[in-house]
Amino acid sequence: MCNKSCLGQLAEALEWLIDAQRAILIDMPDYPKHDRRLIARDLDDIQGLWNRLMTSDSDVSIAIFIQKETFNYADHFFYGKMTIVDLMSLTTGQLLEAYKQRWGGYASFTEDALEYIARMSRGIFRRFKRYIALTLEMSSQPLLDLELVKKAVDEEIIRDVDKELKGIFRKREQKEKALEVMKVLSDEKIRREEARAGGVKSTAESYGEARPDGLTQSDLAEMVDVSEMALSRLVRELEQHGYVKRIGWQHWTYVEENW
Repeated sequence: MCNKSCLGQLAEALEWLIDAQRAILIDMPDYPKHDRRLIARDLDDIQGLWNRLMTSDSDVSIAIFIQKETFNYADHFFYGKMTIVDLMSLTTGQLLEAYKQRWGGYASFTEDALEYIARMSRGIFRRFKRYIALTLEMSSQPLLDLELVKKAVDEEIIRDVDKELKGIFRKREQKEKALEVMKVLSDEKIRREEARAGGVKSTAESYGEARPDGLTQSDLAEMVDVSEMALSRLVRELEQHGYVKRIGWQHWTYVEENW
């Protein structure tokens, strides 16, 4: 049991340790998306540390890592004292390159199978590794193709996306429809890519038209059985969070996956 004297010595040792650093990295925890009190409390503590360092002779720099989904300039005036740098998610190509650098190639996967895992990881490296591990656990075949990969990871992908959408759509019905929209768009993208790989041109390509990929909002609304107005609201929310993108062409609006 540490008495007051002991606690005082620990505090002094901690202050000395902090003052001796050139950089302090603070990795903030995951916060509830709809409750700002916890993040505000932690920022108050960090601001107290920053204020103390600014009144001392320390030249330490503080770097804070915080999840973008909970970031809001209006939540705390301490944000105004920071230099904000967005860390972008890894691209599909970067994930594939990391794998190839480690293993010298696609190693055990067909190219389209590993590309599918990379794309569905949505830039999250730990998710990329988890999907690879799930596939390897499911089969010991010397070459893992797209069909086997989809069988191994599709349910896990849906669970991951489902967790993410809970933070965007509070109503269960909206979340379920949003998940259905993303599943339809994903299937459409895979079908289109398989057709192109087989040398089959789309109708637009055959006539030389610059029609975007994806589905029109009206077709997508019919496929997921919602009104066009309801579908437009779902797509707008998904687009704001980077899941899909909308492209206007002639008098239609096309929706496609954004990864």
